[in-house]
Amino acid sequence: MHVLTRTILLVSAIFIATLQALAITPQQSKEANDRPASIRGRATIAGKPAPNVKVLLVPDRYDMQRQFNASTVTDEDGRFQFTDIAPGSYTISPFAPAFVAPNDVIGRPGKNITLASGEEADGVEIALTRGGVITGRVTNANGQPLAEEQIYLARLDERGQKQQSFIQNFQMLMTDDRGVYRIYGLPAGRYIVGVGVEKNDRSIRVGYGNLVYERTYHPDVTDESKAKIIELAAGGEAAGVDITVGKPVKTYTATGRIVDADTGKPVPDLYYGTGKLSPDGKYVASMGMTGARSNLKGEFRLEGLWPGRYAAIVSRGGADSVDFYSEPVVFEVTDNDVTGLEIKVHRGASISGVVMLEEGSNEEARAKFSELMIGASVSSERLISSGASSVKIQPDGSFRIIGLPPGKATLSLRIGNTFFERTGFNIRRVERDGVEQIAGIEVSPGENITGVKVIVAYGSGRIRGQVKLEGVQLPEGARVFVRASLLTNEDKPRIERPVEVDARGRFVIEGLPAGDYEVSIINPVYVPNAPPIHVKSNRQAVTVANGGDVEVTLTLELNPKKDSQQ
Repeated sequence: MHVLTRTILLVSAIFIATLQALAITPQQSKEANDRPASIRGRATIAGKPAPNVKVLLVPDRYDMQRQFNASTVTDEDGRFQFTDIAPGSYTISPFAPAFVAPNDVIGRPGKNITLASGEEADGVEIALTRGGVITGRVTNANGQPLAEEQIYLARLDERGQKQQSFIQNFQMLMTDDRGVYRIYGLPAGRYIVGVGVEKNDRSIRVGYGNLVYERTYHPDVTDESKAKIIELAAGGEAAGVDITVGKPVKTYTATGRIVDADTGKPVPDLYYGTGKLSPDGKYVASMGMTGARSNLKGEFRLEGLWPGRYAAIVSRGGADSVDFYSEPVVFEVTDNDVTGLEIKVHRGASISGVVMLEEGSNEEARAKFSELMIGASVSSERLISSGASSVKIQPDGSFRIIGLPPGKATLSLRIGNTFFERTGFNIRRVERDGVEQIAGIEVSPGENITGVKVIVAYGSGRIRGQVKLEGVQLPEGARVFVRASLLTNEDKPRIERPVEVDARGRFVIEGLPAGDYEVSIINPVYVPNAPPIHVKSNRQAVTVANGGDVEVTLTLELNPKKDSQQ
């Protein structure tokens, strides 16, 4: 079985397991002044009740440990309800793989809703429509079926630009033992379908060998611009979307060893991968890991490489206790395998210091402070970013991050296993030996940096608002975003919090530290499968206090000037 197949199966298994393990109790209200809210609604299919549909309540704050707040199943009349919900922003997301829900075309199915304290939101309608189907068969030049080949699917807007689509079941993107694929639950629209590996692709493959099929599109072309566009009607089926690939294309292998830079001895059990170089070849613009590790002799192997320039690199593998880094080793593939590469592992630098809450922080901030982790990502002339290495902050506020490469380090905070969670904590200031580090901390090779002080503010303020349309009728699926920007000195970074406006024009921005903010609508407005709409709005200045709520009203109207930066 291909590694990619195993990866997709693993992702699907994790997703299904997550659904089965959903906590069925909504998040309880945490603010003393917040009264629980509720949602009542109805799911329909073609205007008729949709019974036995699982409905998820997804918080606007994503957390890998608690991705879903609650789940329920619609009754015989298609009705569902959630009660005892903390005020905030949510997505009501139906789990119905064969159907299309609102916003499916942009990768986040469901309907957004922002709840006020004690609000009873009734009459929420989720209109499901039968998804379309694209199906066909993949064969080689001899007419033999190709099994376990990944299907490439792209949705196009009216300008021919690729759009993001939401796929609830990734297993649909693989051919079966007959070479047949069937992708269902697709929104109506224009699609192109392909199979194989795009030429000059820099993705990492293990276990494929060096014979790959070049990306071939329906009907049987390798030039994407000549791919036949599949016009898929709502609930329709496009059958016979067959693809015949040409002969396998030979790619190449790069092999070498990972060694200790000081001793020259091999270093086993390290993750490795390759990076894509910038157009000028001066730095590594992106990196991908294989998931494989060096063997006892420190040897590594990279397969499926097209001609071109690459950089081989090792990874810490998420281990915060690993005290090393490696410089990228640039190599070029022409018409032969590459051998004898040597990735040297160096002892890393470290940053240690203390994280402190700013004066006047409340009891809630002190309680949540114990959950915080601090991370450092390093950028240099060779790497855009080394990725963030995170450690737990000790009870006394001390921390030590090790294994850092030379460059400029930027510190960040997180809670749990994801950076997407809005913690409410914000770094106000970073000092080194009493000097503020506005542009990051300069790290020299192997340097042990001490005396770092990170002053953190905890925000529990909120901005609630309403967007009113001034003579504007937005098309179905249009997404409006609002942001709150903390006003600071020009030489300091701004805290910006964007949120999406729900179907009723409401929004709430939470976890804000005390301060003066400017609230505005982000221009342009995104519309799926259509050009963006340029708008203008008023800007509103507000002062936010910790634990306080501020109400704002913004107006939105069309703006023919596309260069407006409202």
